[in-house]
Amino acid sequence: METNIFITGATGCIGHYVLMELRQKFPTAHLHLLVRKTKKFKFDVESWPNVTIHPGDMDAIETCKEALHTTDYVVHIATVWGYDLDVNIRINSDRTLEMLGYTDPNRLKKIIYFSTASILTDDNQLSPAAKTEGSPYVKSKLDAYNAIQDSQWANKVVTLFPTMVLGGAENAPYSHISQGLLDIRRHISWARWFHLNGAFHFLHAEDIAKMVTISMTQDVPKDMVMGNPKITFNDAILELAETMGKKPWLQLHIPQWMINALVLIFKRRMDSWGAHCAKNPHFLYNVHAPYHFGEELSFSSLKAVVEKMGV
Repeated sequence: METNIFITGATGCIGHYVLMELRQKFPTAHLHLLVRKTKKFKFDVESWPNVTIHPGDMDAIETCKEALHTTDYVVHIATVWGYDLDVNIRINSDRTLEMLGYTDPNRLKKIIYFSTASILTDDNQLSPAAKTEGSPYVKSKLDAYNAIQDSQWANKVVTLFPTMVLGGAENAPYSHISQGLLDIRRHISWARWFHLNGAFHFLHAEDIAKMVTISMTQDVPKDMVMGNPKITFNDAILELAETMGKKPWLQLHIPQWMINALVLIFKRRMDSWGAHCAKNPHFLYNVHAPYHFGEELSFSSLKAVVEKMGV
């Protein structure tokens, strides 16, 4: 029997890398892609063998009933980032459950669902702040996660929580953060002189794609935050500056109380989630990466990322 894989969000940064990884790890599988605009592809996926393009978005998921009923794996990457909570809930939560409802529970093997680490605390528990202070996007992803866990498909779902996503090349669009790195030369000249509080994790989309196929083929935890080991904002700035030959000889420390004061001053111009993140700048979790499952990590440092991008 032919293996069918249904994928949403294939035209995005992560989606491009996932398609390339699936083509390598599942060469004979049939890929069903829900796509709004095929012109967003950076390579000619329509010429690949065993690919079916389903025109539309998550609001048109009903048109994919037949394909979903014969699906072995669902890789759900697509999401809405907007500021209309009703729209976010409809697309990110309601339509997701509708899509899963069209699958055959007797055939479906796994659902690889992309959430966001923003809905979690530093011990990987659901964040109360995400519910009270979260942006419409964050609140909708929290709603979707809870709804999926309460659904009949919960035992088939592996939830992947991206941290900061890097990636992009000639054959893949840049992530939002990598797009900013393209302009880093203009900003590093002044940013290098400031010592910022906080820390984070990142993972390149090529390594995220590996996590998708690992989740499909191995016995993995039901919930996985994806990321490299933590890096402080200050170390990130110094690493980028050194890579570009602009390492500073001193840094001015910016205390957290000053950041909190600026949040208070600009409160009317900042949403509640932005204010929460500014006051709590340590975005740290218990993370997983490909090397935890016997696969090589493609990008272990920011230096490797910017050098690959040619910055």
